[in-house]
Amino acid sequence: MENLDPKLDPTPEPSSDQNKNQNYLEINLQISKADFENLSTELFEIGALGLEEMSEMQEAVIVKAYFASSFTEVAAVEALIVKSSNGQFLGVESKLVENWQENWKEHFKPLEIGSNILVRPPWETAQPDKIEVVIYPGLGFGTGYHESTALALASLEELAAKKEFTTLLDVGAGSGILTIAALKLGATSGMALEIEKEALAEIPVNLDLSGLDPSLISCLLGGPEKVEGTFELVIANITGDVLLELADDLSRLCSGYLLLSGIAPEYVEPLKERFSTEFDLEFSKCLEPWNSQSWVKKHNG
Repeated sequence: MENLDPKLDPTPEPSSDQNKNQNYLEINLQISKADFENLSTELFEIGALGLEEMSEMQEAVIVKAYFASSFTEVAAVEALIVKSSNGQFLGVESKLVENWQENWKEHFKPLEIGSNILVRPPWETAQPDKIEVVIYPGLGFGTGYHESTALALASLEELAAKKEFTTLLDVGAGSGILTIAALKLGATSGMALEIEKEALAEIPVNLDLSGLDPSLISCLLGGPEKVEGTFELVIANITGDVLLELADDLSRLCSGYLLLSGIAPEYVEPLKERFSTEFDLEFSKCLEPWNSQSWVKKHNG
């Protein structure tokens, strides 16, 4: 799939003359999947204007990082990458980009998922006959273009057609894309968890763009270990290894339905083994190489 979930800086709209005919430094990187999230944050901290995920391999992703033409700390970027045992510095290219902030919009077109869900950026025309999820692409993972997000959305739509839920918890909410879809599909309130402060700030913006009241969702910086109580629907679109690490908290917080996505093939069976003692598998989906699992909690006695 082309341009899987690009991550770009949510800079305000430029003026008609701003950022035209400027030179931007483009650095091509190969980053291990395990290190991508932390390294992407560090890249922004040292001055990256945006990141674009170009392709994905078994253990790594190919990323383009954009900096101002005046950026001189290329060695610092290289040091961030090579500190990862699986990282590889692929090279530097400086090229003329006209109105770069506008050009990256070409990657984000309306995307239909499932039977009736439409993910679109705010500059595209509304389609009121669809369940619209409006996302301004920024630092938060989740534009719908990554297979794991598309799987989660399709699974959520199928689950909502069969079951009812009101309260939701979105673990690793990213852009808030799944939170928004869940609200549009019947949830009435809930909580979104995210470990990236910059991404967390985008969720209320995207709720508002999608025509929803941001006060419906409490946004919390941190992981599920910080949360008390239970939710009728718990969503986690992360990776299989992290889902296993969070399994105890996910089970504790879920009183009804558990939707997991971002599962690589090697984690399908371990996750089934872990959750089958407390949950029944409602259905699973696959969009190679990724998988999703939708569970319903067992109520004994």
